[in-house]
Amino acid sequence: MNAKLSEQDIYFGFQLIGIQCDLADARLLVDRFDQDGDLRLSLFEFQNILLPLNPVLRDELDRRSRLETKIGAQVSTIASMTVETLEYFRRVMRRALDNECMVERIRQEHSMRESQTLISIGINTSPAGSWSKRRAFDQMDWLSKTFITATEIQMALD
Repeated sequence: MNAKLSEQDIYFGFQLIGIQCDLADARLLVDRFDQDGDLRLSLFEFQNILLPLNPVLRDELDRRSRLETKIGAQVSTIASMTVETLEYFRRVMRRALDNECMVERIRQEHSMRESQTLISIGINTSPAGSWSKRRAFDQMDWLSKTFITATEIQMALD
């Protein structure tokens, strides 16, 4: 099965588990984690929202997953999650969504400042400006780790 999640799928899934958001918020998550540019999240792309950033911890989770598969454990679904696991999942997804909204706000503020600066020196700018989310992300991700830490975001704001 090669199912992928669209922004609508993510939006309705969030509603199903009690996470309040709008379609624009779901679009931010898709934009951030969609690696192949098809505007849909594969299982691998969706896992990047949830898995630890530390490669050692990711490898350990992968090792445990392979071990559980060998002994016959089945993958949990939302219907079979414990209350604690579901609450943790909600918190992680809410935090991921909040982070994407914060990055978008930073991008918009930067775009507005950049446009104002260009206008003040006599350069005409388009309404969308020349700044992209990818460029803003890459500038904050100065170590090219493919993720942004709280410190990097704070440095960008200062």
